[in-house]
Amino acid sequence: FGIPRGGGLFGKGDKTDDAPVAAATEGGEMYPALTQEEVEGWLEHIPVFAVTDSKGQGVVLKPDNETSVFFFFMSPQMANATLQQLQSTNEDMDLRLSAFSLGKIWYRILNADNDKEVMLKSPGSSDEGIATKGVEYRLVPDTRDIMGARMLLTMDPADGEKLKAGEPLTPEDAQAAIQKAMTESPKFKQSYNEIP
Repeated sequence: FGIPRGGGLFGKGDKTDDAPVAAATEGGEMYPALTQEEVEGWLEHIPVFAVTDSKGQGVVLKPDNETSVFFFFMSPQMANATLQQLQSTNEDMDLRLSAFSLGKIWYRILNADNDKEVMLKSPGSSDEGIATKGVEYRLVPDTRDIMGARMLLTMDPADGEKLKAGEPLTPEDAQAAIQKAMTESPKFKQSYNEIP
């Protein structure tokens, strides 16, 4: 992300010291960024799901010949759909869903070492596998959350007033709002690693 420890996102700018920041500004007080341990603590109760083999080893997919990707899903339904798709094309593989703590994997995803060598092998095989570098770790949000975030980002004040007033939403209005969210949203355009 280019910002160490997220400090620039939370008002710390390019300061590198960890001393508490208590300077009053126009908007109020500023506070230091959370430490890695604090972030992990906040995220530890959030489950994410991945497809693994019977030994709990992650299933790395190759969407193209050049990329190796390990997916973590925020939604168990999306993870299960991926599992079912993999099982339908590879009936001999003993695959399952495994739950992980987002707190335990968050910094591993953010700080993934693309130069680290990983051994890839087919689930259930006894061969040595193939060494590869650059496995990407992708956190995949629920598509409903992405659409909701896109819709919120593209709503104008008049849309918000209509919703507050409880005016009925016609199918045409709903379709127009969805189309606007799909084409005009400034964020959440990828299907992974952007969590609304």
